Amino acid sequence: MKTAKVILKSGLSAGLIALALSVMVMAAVFTGCGVFGGDNPSAIVKKAYTAADKGDAKALFALMSPEAAENTQPYASKVMQSLAGQIGSKGPIVKTEEQIDGDTARVTITHQNGDTAGVSFVKVGGKWKISDFDNL
Repeated sequence: MKTAKVILKSGLSAGLIALALSVMVMAAVFTGCGVFGGDNPSAIVKKAYTAADKGDAKALFALMSPEAAENTQPYASKVMQSLAGQIGSKGPIVKTEEQIDGDTARVTITHQNGDTAGVSFVKVGGKWKISDFDNL
């Protein structure tokens, strides 16, 4: 009888450990894929538009690849005004469509008024960064 209790307890402990490990692995997979709003291109587009709407150039440029930030820096105020203006005139982003191909991605956004725009991405150091805005 004592042996059965020990086996039951050790089996229950092993089961709980396996369940906990499964939950941790699934959380890591879903977070890495952006299912829970992680670092995916669609989430970054929304962050970029929010930064522009708030006038936060530093936050916007932090979301861009080094090359894109360097090339855009001379036109920072124009980029900020353009992105914020899109929200003001076209309405908020209501839909995003993501296309990922290895270390590059493209997000097509649809504003409330139906207008679309595109944002290109590249992976830098394992993180998605904006490489180009269309229609600015």
